[in-house]
Amino acid sequence: MTVGPGRGWTVAESVELEARAYGWLVLVTLPAVTFAAMQVVVLGPGNGGLDWSVLWWAVAVPLTSALPALGAAIVVLPVTYGVGRCLRRVDSDAAHVGWTAVTAGLTAAVMIEVIAGATSYTAPFRADALLFGLVYAVPFGIAAAVAGALARIGQLRRAAAVVPVPVPVPAAEPLPTPLR
Repeated sequence: MTVGPGRGWTVAESVELEARAYGWLVLVTLPAVTFAAMQVVVLGPGNGGLDWSVLWWAVAVPLTSALPALGAAIVVLPVTYGVGRCLRRVDSDAAHVGWTAVTAGLTAAVMIEVIAGATSYTAPFRADALLFGLVYAVPFGIAAAVAGALARIGQLRRAAAVVPVPVPVPAAEPLPTPLR
């Protein structure tokens, strides 16, 4: 990957970004967001206080979300590639990180809403199913946005660390002259 104006963007870089973001999502950001959300629920008004089942949810939600998140990462790969191609001429690393975060968060939230609406037990896309999905879509979108940003930061940091080293070219020897 090149750094600076005229950055390149390939399918391989899109796959790498998706893989790194998936790792961040399943291993770090989703457990953290789940833990924080459950703390808000448990420590909310009228509740008993600290409950150790919060740790169970912080493990169970990422485990049960791992396979759907992998499917979502594959489905969203063309979007990642398209955004990467659009940002080739943008020199700002902050813009790259910001757009990656926005794209990851929005696509994750939309996919959660579509899944919630399509799998409604009573009728597809009922308002109560979409509201229930929104309860999951917002935290999942936040976790995906942070994961996407962290993955893009790492990708940019690695690209900046790889500096092309000029290879010295040996001086050319004169060509032999033919004998007469």
